[in-house]
Amino acid sequence: MKNFTAFGNAGLGTSHIASLGSAISLNEAHALFRKAFELQVNLIDTADTYGSGDAERLIARATQDQELKNYFFIVTKAGFRHLALPAFMSPLNQIGKKVLQKIVPQKNFSPQYLECSLHRSLKRLKTDNVGAFVLHEPLAGDYVPDESWRALERIREKGMAQLTGISSGDEQVVSAGIHSGQVQLVETPVSYCVPGSAVILNLCQQNNIPVIANQVFLPLNVISPAILIKIRQLLPAYGLEDTSLREIMIGYAQRKPAVKCVLFGTRKAAHLAHNAAAVNHSYPEPLFDEINHLIHSNQ
Repeated sequence: MKNFTAFGNAGLGTSHIASLGSAISLNEAHALFRKAFELQVNLIDTADTYGSGDAERLIARATQDQELKNYFFIVTKAGFRHLALPAFMSPLNQIGKKVLQKIVPQKNFSPQYLECSLHRSLKRLKTDNVGAFVLHEPLAGDYVPDESWRALERIREKGMAQLTGISSGDEQVVSAGIHSGQVQLVETPVSYCVPGSAVILNLCQQNNIPVIANQVFLPLNVISPAILIKIRQLLPAYGLEDTSLREIMIGYAQRKPAVKCVLFGTRKAAHLAHNAAAVNHSYPEPLFDEINHLIHSNQ
């Protein structure tokens, strides 16, 4: 059984490395994880539904080197229904997943489903335990029985995961998870444009729950081009004229007291290096106040 060390302040998301139409090769995956190792990015975030299991398989194959295999703190998730056919039939999984989710409830957080999903994830990852196992995006309308929270305790007791937690932007579900006593880790969106983000971060800080910040680039997707131009025009006054908005968004998430790790998904080693550097950069507080004013005064 692997003994995990604490994860660092930057994490690599793998939601697209094995998706239809965007999958990377084994050589590209090895280069990506090797770069993560060099940059001391030791957290890998994945899920059983990413590529319908192919992301986990690719992680296992690309980190077979003993140096890499013992380095990464892997977070995997479960809760979305998908097919889990054997590896040689995996191309059918992603097509079948879309069909399956149309004919049955999209999510399943029953204890039996969660434990079975984690067993399958461990098999694909070629390991007997992971750093953390979390519920994948439950919302207030989803049924998460009390037995599911207790299942997380059994998973830790069996040594299948060091930590258990929840990945969600729903403050009601995050609160329920924390008060169950079975959540030691919360993964949640952190950006200017996520309703409830501040409430979840405050709740986690009050309960000493570390947060992995995801969807940190969300403002770039929802803010109008005119506002983005105005934000860029602010940067020279702070000596940041060569800084990208992606770096600023990473800095915004990183400065939150509850945030332990900032997660960014990429398939390219160069992008990983660029983003990892932004996590360790210090940005002036007044800049974030000005950006906040620009965004919310125009909504």
